[in-house]
Amino acid sequence: MYDLRNLISPGKSARVTHVVVESDAATSFSPQLSELMSTPAVISLAIEAAAFAVDEYLPEGYVSIGRAITFEHTASTRVGMKVFVDAVVSEVHEQHILLDIKVSDEIGEIGFGTHRRTIVVKDYLDARSKRRAAMQMNSRPM
Repeated sequence: MYDLRNLISPGKSARVTHVVVESDAATSFSPQLSELMSTPAVISLAIEAAAFAVDEYLPEGYVSIGRAITFEHTASTRVGMKVFVDAVVSEVHEQHILLDIKVSDEIGEIGFGTHRRTIVVKDYLDARSKRRAAMQMNSRPM
């Protein structure tokens, strides 16, 4: 396993820009929110930006996976507006990275938080998930 402190440093960043569409709306949570971006949609973009900020620095065969996220959705954004998500590496540890997340729209801030990503060997992750899926298949009642 690589020591991440030798691969990536604080300050590395990525930005995701996204126009809010109907599928991003909070309609499934409340029909009254059909014109507003849902918190899960904002968090999904935050995770995407964080992965972009980290993954390009990883050696072949490694991938970052989300471990934890803390997020405050501070303002609403309407369908059709543009959202900007910035992920900046704030801490690098031996096997995980902490990123600061800031989200804004064309008016101003709509959210902020932190996201922790762990670095794993992709083949190991795939093998482990297949073992878990097989365990689930074997435990189903006939």
